[in-house]
Parts: sequence; structure tokens; C-alpha cells
Amino acid sequence: MIIEYEGRSYPFNFANITMKQGLKIEQHMGVPFHEWSELIVAGGNLKAIQAMGWLILRDGDLDVPIGDCDFKIARLGEGFAAANEAEAAAEKAKEEAAGPRPTGGTSSAQPAANGTAPAPLSSAAGS
Repeated sequence: MIIEYEGRSYPFNFANITMKQGLKIEQHMGVPFHEWSELIVAGGNLKAIQAMGWLILRDGDLDVPIGDCDFKIARLGEGFAAANEAEAAAEKAKEEAAGPRPTGGTSSAQPAANGTAPAPLSSAAGS
């Protein structure tokens, strides 16, 4: 997705968050990574939003403390929301262009993540 903020474009995809970035987010938040992602979806947690801003505006630069990342909350939120809407519309158009799907129900495949929201990590890693 491309997030527009203050006249600049920032490419962003949750799937590209690295292990070191995730660990730094956990340290900043004081909660496991999957809880941070839930806080992002729920909204309203400023530390969670600050970590998201750090990923978007600072490209998750490990040399920059997350707590030092400052930005206009509403403006970045508007850019993030617009990018989510554009990506959802593109995904819908892609599905419509692909035509109807079989309804046999025999597949156990899970839908692929489209990068618009963090997917919970498996607890098998011992979060």
C-alpha cells in the first residue's frame, strides 16, 4: 500500500515487518507483537500508533528510537485509512475480474494476507 502524508508517499506492507522491527515494537509497547497488531486494529492507543508511524515514516529504522518518532496523528491516520480503502477496492476489483469461485468447500487453504492488516503470528513460536 502507498500512504500519503504531508505531500509525500510512503510504501508500506505489514508483511515486510522484520524480526528486529517486531522486537523493537514489543520493547516499546511492553506487549507481544500480536497484541500490538490488535491495538492497531482497535485504534486509540497512542503508543501503538506511534510504532505504526515509526514503521511508515522512518521505515522502521532500527537506529531511531520509536519514542522519538513524532507526527500529526490525524493526518497519518487519514493517509493510512485512504491507503486501506484503495487497497480494499483494488482487491475487490481483482476478485470480481476473476469471476465466481467454486463452492465445493473441499479446500482447507487459508486466504492470503493482502498487506492491509497485520496477521496474527502463530503461537507455535512461543510468543
